[in-house]
Amino acid sequence: VPHVFGEKANSESDSAVCEYVYRELKPRFGDRIFLTRGRYNQNEIKYIIGLCGFFIGSRMHACIAALSQYIPTVSIAYSKKFKGVMETIGVDEYVADPRTMDQGEIMAVIEKAYGEREQIKNHLERKMPEVRTKVLNLFKEIAEELKVG
Repeated sequence: VPHVFGEKANSESDSAVCEYVYRELKPRFGDRIFLTRGRYNQNEIKYIIGLCGFFIGSRMHACIAALSQYIPTVSIAYSKKFKGVMETIGVDEYVADPRTMDQGEIMAVIEKAYGEREQIKNHLERKMPEVRTKVLNLFKEIAEELKVG
């Protein structure tokens, strides 16, 4: 699922890399792998992500969109932020960091998560409502502080 859009030559655009990954994996996985083409807004992207039974992503907000819908997720980290966010949710063992891991180690994380996807989903169903409540309470506190100040 492309999450950031731009011109094909733009290194930040996800479309070209998603197309490449799709072409590489399609022969092996057939009709179990899909590629969305075109541009979508954030609500449409979250809906599309919600159709997945398992998600691997390298964009933090795409991974959060999956996790918030209780979808077992492997985060391919490009920064330290990923680990902290995933620790908050209790799924930091499913972060694969290509800066410090080789291909075999990354595949091991993916295979472990895929094998444990039912347990991960159950964990997310318990944990995410608690995380949502904490975040909402934090924003309420901030709003109250702004009113007082």
